[in-house]
Amino acid sequence: MYLDTSMRVLTIGDGDLTFSRSLVSHHGIENLTASVLDSEADLRAKYSENALGDLTEQKIDVVFNLDITDNKTIPASLLGQFDLVIFQFPLIPNFKSQSIFERTKHWGSNGLNRLLLHKFLKNSFTLLLAENGARLAYISSKDVKPYCDWDIENLHKSLPGVRFLGWQQFVLSDFPEYVVRNVDRDKDVKSTAAKSYVWSDKPEQNKSLTLNPSEKHKNNYCALCGNGPFSTDAIIQSHRQSRRHKKLQGYDDNWRRILLEQD
Repeated sequence: MYLDTSMRVLTIGDGDLTFSRSLVSHHGIENLTASVLDSEADLRAKYSENALGDLTEQKIDVVFNLDITDNKTIPASLLGQFDLVIFQFPLIPNFKSQSIFERTKHWGSNGLNRLLLHKFLKNSFTLLLAENGARLAYISSKDVKPYCDWDIENLHKSLPGVRFLGWQQFVLSDFPEYVVRNVDRDKDVKSTAAKSYVWSDKPEQNKSLTLNPSEKHKNNYCALCGNGPFSTDAIIQSHRQSRRHKKLQGYDDNWRRILLEQD
């Protein structure tokens, strides 16, 4: 993960705040604001071991009750203030009410998680990133199913000017004291292969970053599966009849319907 100590950084949904602590204590990020979805009381109750005290001692601002999908929860003091916004291992939390569940259940888990990440990207670039800054957004996510079925590399497609720059392997050992948690539970997550995905609407300004391109964006590769290269149309058509491709096509069709339902 590319980090510069001069960056103004905002972390989103940092459950127990241990990722933010690692950025400050082990990566020298001094201008950092951390945010969590929970209230302070809920955070303390949910995570018996958390980094709130450590961040408070280091005079790091922590914003509670910030829901990246709900603009009304984003304080005005955060607007246009950051070079980099980071969302680590996002996953939809439990539904807050039965009415929300009933209204969105037809979208399915895959669609709801895509919508969470899409709104993170949208609000990062329209609300949170400074016009005079690096204008970078990172999402780290597991590179296993079902997470790799979210088509993360393409979730920016409906956002004007935003480009997917590439990805890097996320190495947990590079972030001492960071504990990856289960959503809504005081449990650690088993370490597994993961990637950090990178976007910007100033790609030329960030072209020095060493990133891996997505297979999905290469010529003669499947834009949904990343399989390839395909040498003939017949091979491509055969691939499109595979069970795996049809499953991902179904997810993509559902995602397009969800986008049409958004404001």
